[in-house]
Amino acid sequence: MQYFYEIELFTELALSPNSNEVHVYGWMGAEVRWSLLDKLCEHVERVTGVDWAPVSNRIVSCGSVSNAVPVIVSIKA
Repeated sequence: MQYFYEIELFTELALSPNSNEVHVYGWMGAEVRWSLLDKLCEHVERVTGVDWAPVSNRIVSCGSVSNAVPVIVSIKA
């Protein structure tokens, strides 16, 4: 029996470096490294959570002051 798995390669990553910013990185295949694409600085206090919806292509982040900041990010194909 053969199994076929659909492998989806993600080329962008959103994270918070324990501050009030969310950094968006993109994978540069030819250079074989992650490169900083954008800094999102809408929070006043430290960011405690980041999530990126793959279908709607939206990032939502939560800060320590209990606010949520949705952001629409465009991925260049």
